[in-house]
Amino acid sequence: EMDLVNTGSFDFLYLGGVMLLIFMIIIFVLVFIQKTERENIDSTRDKIAVAVAMLIPFVLSFFAVKLSVFAPPVYITALLITAYYGFRAGVFMSVFLAFAVYPLTGFDPKFLFVAITGSFVASLFTIGISRRINYALIIISTTLTCFLSTVAMDILTRSSLKDTLMDSLFSSASSFVSIILALGIMPLFEMIFNSVSPLRLIELAQPGNPMLSRLFTEAPGTSQHCVMVGNLAEAAAEAIGANTLVARVGAYYHDIGKLDGPEMFTENQTGINPHDSMDPAESAREIISHPESGLRLARKNRLPPIIVKMIYEHHGTSRQAYFYHKAIEMSKTGDYPEPDPENFKYKTAKPSFKESAILMLADTVEAAMKSTGITEPDKAEALIRKLIRHKIEEDQLTDSDLSFKEIEQIIQAFLHVYSGHFRIRIRYPDDNSSNTDKK
Repeated sequence: EMDLVNTGSFDFLYLGGVMLLIFMIIIFVLVFIQKTERENIDSTRDKIAVAVAMLIPFVLSFFAVKLSVFAPPVYITALLITAYYGFRAGVFMSVFLAFAVYPLTGFDPKFLFVAITGSFVASLFTIGISRRINYALIIISTTLTCFLSTVAMDILTRSSLKDTLMDSLFSSASSFVSIILALGIMPLFEMIFNSVSPLRLIELAQPGNPMLSRLFTEAPGTSQHCVMVGNLAEAAAEAIGANTLVARVGAYYHDIGKLDGPEMFTENQTGINPHDSMDPAESAREIISHPESGLRLARKNRLPPIIVKMIYEHHGTSRQAYFYHKAIEMSKTGDYPEPDPENFKYKTAKPSFKESAILMLADTVEAAMKSTGITEPDKAEALIRKLIRHKIEEDQLTDSDLSFKEIEQIIQAFLHVYSGHFRIRIRYPDDNSSNTDKK
């Protein structure tokens, strides 16, 4: 292309055009991140991860394009960036990459169409992947899209049957191998860039995971509570378009700090309550310490940073109300000093993102619903609204970026989950009563 073979001279103008194209793409990427993904891709580590996700297929394209213009594995970028940074980032970065690879294909317009459509579908099916079966769906859908797009373009350009078969073969193989490579790279991304892959979250959600097994055997009441909170959190996250997998896994692990003293929490007690013989302030310290204990256990077991943050933030700076009011009642008799409210507050951080705030609300609602024993939808709604209003008044949601519209959607999602639990099964008569009725 640069006339080195034909004339022996170097076409600097052509090289300048290619360099200008690459320079413009880099500028577009930087502006796109700054304007639309600043909060999502904020740290230097995130920016390096995005760059690596684009450079890997770009470098591989130098070799793959020698086989066919449809061979460059640009779909790696679509899956990786969508999985870690969302659909919008995945689609736009894939388009930028396709234009960067465009000169390598001799500016073949068919490549551009197939690469963009295939990347769009790969990103589309990567959104919210929560089960291993989704990986097969991504592979099949991307491969099929690339195959059909290639056939369509070759038909429109009146290519021969042989060329169409070869082009569709290379296009399908490229997309298939790209998705397989991307899935294989995910664990490396998690390790190197301290990110959390959907594959890792799916693994953590399995009941046989060591930490969840410990919770089930050592603190069975807490384990059941975490599962129910997970159901609430997942439904709420889906309702507002948040990450359902992060919400569910964060809920499963949010109370692992209770493993340091499961008997201190009512859901794990079997008749004996240690707090009956304890000072209210001492009891509060035991309860308040579990997020920090959870933080220590989470780091020891190398849980993903986003899950660690949810464990630490799920109570925010709220007050441990039960023992605070107990201390106030005891102080009225004169046998106990007037309590300091600060001694009954959690010393952790407020929820800093939507999934963490959802966890706080789900945890609060589930604990209150269980303790009150409410089984009527109207009373449940009144209680849920009261609890969430109290969290708002305490300024616990100020850093979470939740809107009032999203809070209403969360309330409705909670009610929908509980409506299924409130249904009463028909009680069927046993055989004896049936026989008696017949007599």
